[in-house]
Amino acid sequence: MTEDEFIKTVDCRFPYDNEVRASELIKLGSAISPNAAFMVLHEICRPPRSSQVVTSRVNVLLAEWTTAVHHPLVQEVLPVAKAMIQNREISPDEAIRVMKSIAPYRNQFSALSIAYFACDDTTGEAEAEYQCVIDVWSET
Repeated sequence: MTEDEFIKTVDCRFPYDNEVRASELIKLGSAISPNAAFMVLHEICRPPRSSQVVTSRVNVLLAEWTTAVHHPLVQEVLPVAKAMIQNREISPDEAIRVMKSIAPYRNQFSALSIAYFACDDTTGEAEAEYQCVIDVWSET
């Protein structure tokens, strides 16, 4: 399965309440690529509004994801994901700081999205940083 195929499989379709399938997807994402692994984290910390998943289940999934994924960005992105799970926004400055730490890891779109969506960007500064990182990745 390619990264794109995997992302299409889990995007807004993560099986939060199916323990076996959720575990399989966590492991598969981490085996495919870092971006696929962070897509799973993106789904864990941003369940669709239509989902009835409870926070305790999300925390179990987060713990499982944390055990399965080994990447330098985990240290930067995990606190942001935890804030999102707790329905806490981070400041735009913190989101920008995290996005800048993600930037050297080319094409980590899922990790970048987690940082971007974690803040209320009323001034457009986080949006500008997000776009700047995307633009740099598309140049090289």
